[in-house]
Amino acid sequence: MAADDGRGAGPAAAESADAERPWARVRRVMGPDGVAWLLIVPLLWPVPLLNRLHVESGAVLALAAWFVAGYAALRAFAAGHGFGPVLRGRVTRIALPAVLMTVPLAWAPNCGYVEGFGYFLLFVVPTAVLATSAAWAQGSLRAGRAPSVGRLFARHAALGIVLVVIGPAYDLLLHPQFYTYNHVFGAIVGPVYDEELVWRPGLVAFRALTLVWAVVLFAVGSAARARVTRDLRRVEGWLALAGLAGLVLAAGYSRAGRLGIVTTVEALRQTMPATVDVGTLRLHADSLDARTVGFAAHAAHRLDSLLGVRPSRPVEVWIYPDASTRARLTGARVTSVAPVWLREPQVHVLAEQFEDLFPHELVHAYAREFGMPVLRASPAVGLVEGLAVALEPPDGGPSPAELVAADRRFAWADNLEGALSPWGFWTGRGGVSYAVTGAFVGWLLDRYGAEPLRTAYRTGSPEAAYGRPVRELAAAWQADQERFAALPVDARARAGARFDAPSLFERRCPHWVPRWERARRRSAEALEQGDIPGAVREAEDALDRAPEDPAVRAAWARALLAAARYEEVRARLATWPDSTRSGALRVVAADLAALSGDSVAARAEYDRVRRAQPASARETRALLVARHALAGRPDVLRRLRGADATSVVAMVDSFGTSPGPGGGRGEWERQVLAWQSDAAWTAGDLDAARAFAVRARDAYAAVGDDPGARFQQEAVQRFRWLVSRSSLPGQVP
Repeated sequence: MAADDGRGAGPAAAESADAERPWARVRRVMGPDGVAWLLIVPLLWPVPLLNRLHVESGAVLALAAWFVAGYAALRAFAAGHGFGPVLRGRVTRIALPAVLMTVPLAWAPNCGYVEGFGYFLLFVVPTAVLATSAAWAQGSLRAGRAPSVGRLFARHAALGIVLVVIGPAYDLLLHPQFYTYNHVFGAIVGPVYDEELVWRPGLVAFRALTLVWAVVLFAVGSAARARVTRDLRRVEGWLALAGLAGLVLAAGYSRAGRLGIVTTVEALRQTMPATVDVGTLRLHADSLDARTVGFAAHAAHRLDSLLGVRPSRPVEVWIYPDASTRARLTGARVTSVAPVWLREPQVHVLAEQFEDLFPHELVHAYAREFGMPVLRASPAVGLVEGLAVALEPPDGGPSPAELVAADRRFAWADNLEGALSPWGFWTGRGGVSYAVTGAFVGWLLDRYGAEPLRTAYRTGSPEAAYGRPVRELAAAWQADQERFAALPVDARARAGARFDAPSLFERRCPHWVPRWERARRRSAEALEQGDIPGAVREAEDALDRAPEDPAVRAAWARALLAAARYEEVRARLATWPDSTRSGALRVVAADLAALSGDSVAARAEYDRVRRAQPASARETRALLVARHALAGRPDVLRRLRGADATSVVAMVDSFGTSPGPGGGRGEWERQVLAWQSDAAWTAGDLDAARAFAVRARDAYAAVGDDPGARFQQEAVQRFRWLVSRSSLPGQVP
């Protein structure tokens, strides 16, 4: 048998190489798959995110490998070449796209190149092997019938498309997960907007099964060829190998949950065994308290009245204890998700973010009731997220409408139509897309009510629902932005910070978290847990790797301050100019002065940092007031680290000097009312919580802090509603 692997010219080629045209010579040397890679890979170079060798480009290249390697293998097998040489040719050709994907490094830096190369190997190589084995099986089963390569490739392509569709449909439509592993394109490892992608062992296990499938197809094809030659002993041997590989596949798929290939509802229940039914919600967590249940119940009641609909099925609310657990189970580390396409409406959120993010995600679960069929969402992604943003309760900061009104750099109406589309929304800056669509949908609700919005949501066509083109609606909306005669004092600064944040497609290194940033986070976690030696060790490692990073410097100083290594901190601070110090590092410097007995310098620095904070950073400003008050008590100041709000208030009352007018006394007193309301709520005293919230609302309103007043008014309404119900269904005592 000839040793050629399908380059397009056998050993009996009639023309000499010198007589060939250049392109024909390239085709002869590179083979059909080499030529295909030369044509395909450059198409990725100008595409943001795909022009870096990482998980997204790896999936695209693996998908291409199914067709490229399959076609080349079919040609080679039709020419009579053996499996071994053909497989080697397909695998070695994979080096070409890997090399070509280094070219964009000239304009698209890839800080995670090594990790990306690992994903490339894990995605593309098994797919190329599987495609070659599938081609071998196809050609073998039709041996002796002179099959057309074109016809065989059409079937090969159809098989690939079926695998591409069936795998994600099974994973994402039948399981509560946001990752999917696929025999053709490799994987989607989680939500694309997660800053740090989740590495799960199940991916390796699944790609191992891909190779086992390749063994099955190779063995079946080899048995078919042996049958043509009537070599029954070899037929039996190959079928035995296929059967053995089939048993491995059966064992792997039967243990898919244990291997991490899929996530089942039962796995979620084992992790979050506490369950409470309250109204249309079913809450799941490792433990549940009355505050969480009450907050969830009120959030649902609020949407009942705002949208005029209720979920037809109970909403399963999964409250994860930490980000690592959610990443392990669902593939989403940071992103909260409401998979509206599942049969059961669901919300997946972290416990520590529950009160901040649950109301947003619950809107998606409610909107299923008037979404389009099957996907149960709107074809206009901007309406999906815009509705959720518009119906979020006040968060203490400027509203989306105020943010848009505060930033005059953009003609929002001109960009709105693009923001409503999937491509325009997801490729744009998240801060811009969410705020603009949220402000627009909120305007539609205020002006026209919920009914036409439900129609626009289902069809994805505001024009059909409102009888006016989107551009006309957008122009009317933008004209109404002028109604904001007065905006929150920090609305412009908050808008600038939010709208200037780059999108995933604009980041220098998407999905890459530097090693020093990981060390800094570990240091902060260790410090929070009281592991001071561990915090110091991680902080020193981070500083060695990124000595100029402001956050790293602050983390290092905090860790060494906790270890009472004052002189080291003082010596290092002396080498860092004031102009390079972040606000966090200035607080550390003030702490150092206070702990060293210089309360005058400490108080002056605390005041400077507080005045530089945005007005909506109320807790941060109040905590700086507490530090100011306790600057003369180093023994008490040490206890501030990690103390909750109630403890901070008690320390100031017991040991501190009441802040004077210049020290933020009013800010302190207003925030103390908010903290007292929150503490009473946690303790279950709803009457006291409401009374404190009313006082806080009035105090914020008196100084013109409208966002703060709105936030407290929302709390007042929540407590009033909860008090009106002596008990909730499934209420936790």
